[in-house]
Amino acid sequence: MISLKPKLKLSGREIRMIWAAGGVLVLIAALQFAVIPAVSQSIYLERQIALKKKRVLETRLLEARYREIDRKALDAKMKLNKRPRGFTLFSFLDALAGKTGLKSAIVYMKPNRLERKNSRYKISIVEMKMSGINMKQLVRYLYGVETSRNLIHIKKIAVTKTGKTKGAIDVVLQAETLEI
Repeated sequence: MISLKPKLKLSGREIRMIWAAGGVLVLIAALQFAVIPAVSQSIYLERQIALKKKRVLETRLLEARYREIDRKALDAKMKLNKRPRGFTLFSFLDALAGKTGLKSAIVYMKPNRLERKNSRYKISIVEMKMSGINMKQLVRYLYGVETSRNLIHIKKIAVTKTGKTKGAIDVVLQAETLEI
């Protein structure tokens, strides 16, 4: 009868080496299939949490910006409604020029109106040129425009020296406001 079991004679040291190699294989398998995936998942989840926190912060900042814009829009709407009946940008700028002593310096005033699509508001624009004024007069006029409660602002301004008198300037400015 032939025996199918091989007869190996291993020493104690060889048996310990086999057990150690088996232990290393079990350890590698545990690392490969249990520890490394768990650590990778943990890192992934930490990144996702950081990303979600960042998005929440961005959302809160956007919400604060929206509230500020909404508050400003309501404030602007109230100011528009408080304007005198029949207010026009052209007449306001002309009257302010009279108050600041610049009426005689006005070369021209060109009114224009832009219609906004899907809006009940229109943009009223007046381009005006003043000639031979000084910087102090200009500052007083601009202060009157910008500090009025009529939501007027200067969109463009061009200042050039004139050769006529010392300190004299020519000014072309464009003022605009919303109209209902």
